Amino acid sequence: MAYDLNDTATINQIKTLALRVKSEIEGAVAALPTEMFLDQTKTQFVSSFSFNSTTYSGATNPNLDGKPVLVLAVKGVDNADPTNTSKQTVTYSFLDMQTLVDTYTAKAGNSAKILNISGYEIEVNISAAANNSITVQNDGLHVDISGKADKVASATAGHVASLDANGNLQDSGIVATNILTTANLATDAEFNEMLTEVFGAAN
Repeated sequence: MAYDLNDTATINQIKTLALRVKSEIEGAVAALPTEMFLDQTKTQFVSSFSFNSTTYSGATNPNLDGKPVLVLAVKGVDNADPTNTSKQTVTYSFLDMQTLVDTYTAKAGNSAKILNISGYEIEVNISAAANNSITVQNDGLHVDISGKADKVASATAGHVASLDANGNLQDSGIVATNILTTANLATDAEFNEMLTEVFGAAN
């Protein structure tokens, strides 16, 4: 050992040592990687995306306008000064959610496909319950409407409906307000009272 542990250090020597330690600590903190975490206030699901360079500052247009998009906002915080907002940056990532949200597609024609999800066909079970109108045909599903009653093509409001020989509805031509109801009919007691008034009491 080239020095005596009993020697006394000056204030200037202690200050120099303290400054060196402080510098080393600050350098180590500055070298730490930037802390990254999701900014919950800016991370959101947008059902119909529209890119805006002001809203998503510094981001590249992902060309996903009109599609369902999950916007991930990742905030970077400088560990050397986490309270300084000028050193906090936000980067945006855009995830196309169309394959998860817009899963069902339909197209014209007699395609045998029932549902289509990104090229995969989905098998649909048909209930075996009695009187189920949905049947499986060679070209797809078929709804049997042969037993359905048809609407009257030229009905008149307020007319009473009747049935034709095939069980379909037809306009009877009878006005509903012209039909007598039980409210318009006398009871047996009322009828007997009238007969008594006219003919007198029966012997």
